[in-house]
Amino acid sequence: MEKQYTTRKAVADAINIPEDTVWRLARQKKIPFIKVGRAYRFNLDEVIEALKGQVK
Repeated sequence: MEKQYTTRKAVADAINIPEDTVWRLARQKKIPFIKVGRAYRFNLDEVIEALKGQVK
């Protein structure tokens, strides 16, 4: 199955956090992303799994 990548805004809306938090987590390499040109794209399933691992 092909992975679907989405924007920072879509991730923020899906998991109900501010866009700035998504950006900060990506810069800190706490959530996975790919870079397409100058844009960053996120796989929502991978982001959710990464955040599950960080919750204590």
